[in-house]
Amino acid sequence: MTLESSQYLVVVRPVSGSVPSADLFIGEFANHGGKTLSCFTRVGDHVGERSLKHHKATLFAGPSLMVGLNCLEPGQEQVVHTHRNQEKFYLVISGEGWFTVGQEERRAGVGSVIWAPRGIPHGVRNDGDERLVIFMGMAPPP
Repeated sequence: MTLESSQYLVVVRPVSGSVPSADLFIGEFANHGGKTLSCFTRVGDHVGERSLKHHKATLFAGPSLMVGLNCLEPGQEQVVHTHRNQEKFYLVISGEGWFTVGQEERRAGVGSVIWAPRGIPHGVRNDGDERLVIFMGMAPPP
């Protein structure tokens, strides 16, 4: 299959429920900002932690879409915030946490997808006892 440079294909395939063995395949985007980007990456290679603030890793950023990982250790949160010009989604791939979108707050775990339309306050906190790993996307990128 040949992909045009403006097309994107994202497939998340967990193997045996393990985040480090999940693959992320991103359609061809040969040149971005003067450098060639890889079209393939492994989600598990980007999982990480920071002691004071949640870990963020951008897996891909093109002119129309950015995808990445947010990793929150127990007790960490992404404070409620708003993106005036971006749509955002979260896909929980490990752990669970409390997600806020507008006035609604819900617990979400593995396989849950959370949508935050542009201009709507949203955030997440990990009140559990294991790492929360979220695959996220924003369009357009910030």
